Amino acid sequence: MFSKSKGLLLLTTAFCAGTASAQDADSLFLGTLRIEGAAAQSLLGNTQITEEEIESRNPATVKDVFAGESSVAVSGGAAMAQKVMVNGIEESLLSVTIDGARQNKGAFHHTGNVLLDPSLLKSVEVSEGLAPADAGPGGLGGVLAYTTKDARDLLEPGDNFGGLATVTGGSNGSGLRGTATLFGAQGGFEWLLSTTHQDGDEYKDGDGDTIDGTAAE
Repeated sequence: MFSKSKGLLLLTTAFCAGTASAQDADSLFLGTLRIEGAAAQSLLGNTQITEEEIESRNPATVKDVFAGESSVAVSGGAAMAQKVMVNGIEESLLSVTIDGARQNKGAFHHTGNVLLDPSLLKSVEVSEGLAPADAGPGGLGGVLAYTTKDARDLLEPGDNFGGLATVTGGSNGSGLRGTATLFGAQGGFEWLLSTTHQDGDEYKDGDGDTIDGTAAE
């Protein structure tokens, strides 16, 4: 003898087991699907220059950051005057952001939009042509989204203070370039200070001709 509640439980269990067996018998394996986000974004004209790629290029200027990117060209001789173009469209006509902050053209019409040490860049996202809707206004021609490193990206595990100093030089106009960076973190607060100074002469082209306006100061 068993109660009605036990009989109902037994019938429910038998029904579930029968349903599972029927689903197993009707199942069909369609093969393994692999979705590659980077390849799909590249097809749409959206690419990302990663931190590893930036470090391998060891950039001294913005032009070095985009080395090897076929859709991106950088004009201008001096580092301060370099302007980025995506598929021939100059950056003042693009949506340019640094850590999400919109850059409205340059401080002066002969300067570029990114007046920072490129070694402090963590990544750069490039959208060619019509940008995604979440890129914000002004992205009809494309998007350049720069992301910089914060203090925790530069600190060694367990440290709360650090610094970096670099000196580079060249024989063709670039002169000497020095960079000093201090950074720290305590609790939820982070800070980073960086300064760059460069002095040089006007450089010469492959024919030995001096290019006016390329001296760095």
